[in-house]
Amino acid sequence: MIFKKSKKKTTKFQRTGNRNKRFIQGVIISAILIATPFLFYLYRFAPKSDSWDLGLFIIYSGGFKSVIGFVHAFFTKVTFLIITTIWFFTARQWWRFAILIPFGMFFFQLSGVINQNIRYTDDFSFWKSLIILGPILIGMIMYSIKLNQKTQLLDIREQVKKEMEAIKNERKAS
Repeated sequence: MIFKKSKKKTTKFQRTGNRNKRFIQGVIISAILIATPFLFYLYRFAPKSDSWDLGLFIIYSGGFKSVIGFVHAFFTKVTFLIITTIWFFTARQWWRFAILIPFGMFFFQLSGVINQNIRYTDDFSFWKSLIILGPILIGMIMYSIKLNQKTQLLDIREQVKKEMEAIKNERKAS
């Protein structure tokens, strides 16, 4: 004898699975946002010397006077990159593409911090950064569009399930 699984259990599991997935995504985003101030102040642990041996790798001061300056500049840019990236992917307003402008600026500045040959890291040259940022921004826009379509489909699917349950309950009551 073969037992068939109940459709009621699978739809209920799928519905709670979507809610759990959204909850987990929200927790991960919240944890990242909570961790950003700690990243921002990570430079306080760096030594005032020219290098910092962390066991697995060594961080050099590069074009900065000490490792503290390099770590401060690096994690300042990384922190703002993380925040603007999360803001871009979670915003639903039409103007969210304007967030790509500060994202591009922070990305270009981060590349200046990492590249030791650049003398002034906070100088922003739009035309130089456009060559590097073009593919990244296009990829972010495409991923954002797909992500928004997926969330809209999940919202529509959840609304349809609620309406079907309401209709089913009405038929049972009558």
